[in-house]
Amino acid sequence: MAESAKNFFGHLEELRRRLIVILCSLFITTTACYFFSDRLLTLLKSFCGIEFLYLSPLEPLMVKMKVALFCAILLSAPIILHQILSFVIPGLTKKEEKVILPVVIAVFFLFIIGAAIGLLVVLPYTLKWLSGQAGPIKALRAEYLLTFVVWIVVICGAILQTPILVISLIKIKLLSVAQIRKQWQYVYLGILVFAGIITPDWNPITMLAVAIPIILLWEMSLFLARFIR
Repeated sequence: MAESAKNFFGHLEELRRRLIVILCSLFITTTACYFFSDRLLTLLKSFCGIEFLYLSPLEPLMVKMKVALFCAILLSAPIILHQILSFVIPGLTKKEEKVILPVVIAVFFLFIIGAAIGLLVVLPYTLKWLSGQAGPIKALRAEYLLTFVVWIVVICGAILQTPILVISLIKIKLLSVAQIRKQWQYVYLGILVFAGIITPDWNPITMLAVAIPIILLWEMSLFLARFIR
């Protein structure tokens, strides 16, 4: 009993240390990014071709803080992942360890790739279409535009987790490749609808530009799943 309590409090102490490391990392990177927030906002304005509007005295400060925090999370992601894995891995078996490390690395890099696609490809087309609904837009409220950019980045990063999701569901036997193949029409339809939602452009070329990569990721996931036991 005493040994169990000692182990429990030992884990709590380790968790406390690792949380402190994560919070310190976020604090340092947020502070550093804040000093570059003006440059980042200028870069975002030039990239989007839109000026910012501020409707309250505190809004410029809050926007700069949000930019700094978002960039800090991205920069601190390797440290955060390292601390989480260092806490979790000692409790895993060798077999589980061999599985979780490649998965975490794949999730991280796929998210970065998806975020880059969202920022460089999806965002310009989406802003162009939306601005065309009310004539040329020369200025937008900074807080709303920043939230919209983050939303696009996160959604596109999440889309590229498709292979991890599909392979995981097949690995734990919730689904099988044969079951998914039988429902391919509904899967493709769902992907097209999703593509239409995140890129609200009735131009079929734009929708296909988003839908085709998702379909290819889906098919690649099913192909790879055949070799996983």
